[in-house]
Amino acid sequence: MSIKIASWNTNSITIRLEQVIDVMKQYQLDVLAIQETKVADSNFPIEKLHEAGFHVLFNGQKSYNGTAYISKQALTNARHQLPNMLTDYQRRFLQAEYNDITLINCYVPNGKA
Repeated sequence: MSIKIASWNTNSITIRLEQVIDVMKQYQLDVLAIQETKVADSNFPIEKLHEAGFHVLFNGQKSYNGTAYISKQALTNARHQLPNMLTDYQRRFLQAEYNDITLINCYVPNGKA
């Protein structure tokens, strides 16, 4: 089995939504891991991605951080925080499975803690 996976810091999924869809189609990606979605879960552009034929998993926060997966087939066993962490307040982690492959999408900004 072959799989095409890419990762992209979009610095806002809402601003780059059409580019995300184009990249998925142009490169025939199976999975695109996105960082810095910068949108709350309630405002994630699910409908447009579904209309384009893609599945979506996301872990968002308004104006900051956020991770997501855009995929051709539904991902399973989603985890929105690292094991043994009570809560990921900054929405920087997203784990899921694609068939028998575990995917980990983590946004780790450069700078002061």
